[in-house]
Amino acid sequence: MGEWGSLAVVERHWGKKFGSLLQKAAEDRLRTCGCGVAQLELLTPTHWEHDHKNRLKRWYVDKLGYALKTGEYISSTTAFPAKTQLIPKGQLACDAEFTLYRRRLRKLGKA
Repeated sequence: MGEWGSLAVVERHWGKKFGSLLQKAAEDRLRTCGCGVAQLELLTPTHWEHDHKNRLKRWYVDKLGYALKTGEYISSTTAFPAKTQLIPKGQLACDAEFTLYRRRLRKLGKA
């Protein structure tokens, strides 16, 4: 199992397939390293909707075929309170949920 994430495309270039190229390159790299499953994480606010995070979730699930790690939301998600430090010198601004999604990777060369 391998992970990919933190890939971004500036908004003025959305819809030009750059995100798909980055995602494909990331998954191809996982395949060449022998990974049969790809995992990604989505950090979302707990008590309010974030349009961009909702857009990302739809892309991961509806277009790319990712599914919740365990098949259910509660066991695929970890909740964190505001001010939790996830990275050095960075704290969450609000309560948030960290949800894991996975999908099986096809072998290189197969459509």
